[in-house]
Amino acid sequence: MAENIGLSYAVQSELGAMRDVIGLVAFAVEARRVLRAIDDVAFVMPRIGEALSGTIDARGQWSELPDTAAAVLEGLHSRLDELLKEGGEA
Repeated sequence: MAENIGLSYAVQSELGAMRDVIGLVAFAVEARRVLRAIDDVAFVMPRIGEALSGTIDARGQWSELPDTAAAVLEGLHSRLDELLKEGGEA
């Protein structure tokens, strides 16, 4: 496959890993949005909040973890920029 698109196996592997990370970031961003909306509903409808808390262990734990999506994407952006520059020099 490297011969077909002119990329080394190492670069193809790195790009594949980046694709997977981008997919996980997209999932995490959407999951945070949904969980925030659920918490908003639970706040205005206490019975729903109680039912969720009784069903889901550590329901609000997600909000204690830092949102690092922007930092992760910035790192990927920088690395892609490096790969593009390396490709232009080859």
